Amino acid sequence: MRMNLKKSYNLIAFLTGVFLLINPIVSCASEAELNNIRQQQSLTQNEINNASNAKEQAEKNLNNLKNEKDALQNEYNANSSKLNAVNSQINSAKKSLASTAEEISVLSTELQNAKSEERSQYELMKLHIKYMYEHQNKVGLLVYMLNADSMKDFLTRTEYVNAIMENDDRVITAYHELVTTISNKSAELAAKEEELSGYSLQLEQKQAELDKLTNATATSLNEKTGQVENAAATVDQYEAKLAELDIKMKSLESQAAAAQAAIARRIAEEQAAAIAAGLIEDTSGAISYGDYELVLLAATIEAEAGGEPYEGKLAVGSVIMNRVLSSYFPNSVSGVVSQSGQFSSYTSGKVNLIAAQGPKADCMQAATQVLNGYRLGNWLFFMRQANADSYGITGYVPIGNHVFFYKWGAN
Repeated sequence: MRMNLKKSYNLIAFLTGVFLLINPIVSCASEAELNNIRQQQSLTQNEINNASNAKEQAEKNLNNLKNEKDALQNEYNANSSKLNAVNSQINSAKKSLASTAEEISVLSTELQNAKSEERSQYELMKLHIKYMYEHQNKVGLLVYMLNADSMKDFLTRTEYVNAIMENDDRVITAYHELVTTISNKSAELAAKEEELSGYSLQLEQKQAELDKLTNATATSLNEKTGQVENAAATVDQYEAKLAELDIKMKSLESQAAAAQAAIARRIAEEQAAAIAAGLIEDTSGAISYGDYELVLLAATIEAEAGGEPYEGKLAVGSVIMNRVLSSYFPNSVSGVVSQSGQFSSYTSGKVNLIAAQGPKADCMQAATQVLNGYRLGNWLFFMRQANADSYGITGYVPIGNHVFFYKWGAN
């Protein structure tokens, strides 16, 4: 015998009432426990959200500090490279300066020697001329040439005298040129020495500036490194906090699952009482709905089965609509979706977020189908297979990552 218990449910209501009279404390306790767990989950989720936001901000701060540190490191490296280059230039300038000073010293000695040689040559020339005048019959070079025996002898004597004078001129001229060359070279080297001294002074000033700048950058880099380490420690603290909250949330989810199981077992007992009385619910058919119901159902399907194949989306939508038309659950889409302890995606705010953004097209299509009466099965429950197996549930139908069943317990 099949009947729609939304229209005629006096007997099942009577049987349910009998069950609640038999076990009212367990029923109320399970729902109160579940509500308490949900409140704790909500508070824990708020803590998770706050910690996640704080961690995200801490990570942004850490990234900014790392970028600043990298910039300082690059600046420090650049200044160090410049400083090394300047130190190399200073060493090169000092070597050049030492070499120039040594050349100047050598040239100074050569110049003194040349001047001394010039004076010696000059004295020799004077002695030479004196000798000529004193030993050529005491009448000088002119008399020496005029006393020639013949024109040939005169020319020979003239050439001899000219040769002596030209040689003396060459010697004097050569020494004058040597002295001038040495003097010019000395002046050139002295100018170079002065230029190198000025250049060395500039380099030393630049070295002092770069030393100061490099040291200041190194200090800033050390400070920034400390800030990066502190920021990284802050991120680690938030990660540890989130890991702690994750463990807490998983524990609460486990407790919530146990409380849900207790409620589900109560429903199963009500179902058993109804089945024993020969009553099987008919949850097929369409309902009147508006845009709100359509979007809410589609958002719930996406929240629970967004990554499932289309058949899995239809299966979740079928469970929700079967509940709407079942006497064991609220008689509206919003009532079923928001029922305490049933859809954690609604409690967490995920469903409302999807609804505000607009559900995906395939979820809207699945919602439209089941609202218009299509059912993939008469199931009232779905969950992960591992969870179903742990509760000893059999006779389920696996679709995607979920299993679907009508009765809580073994068939």
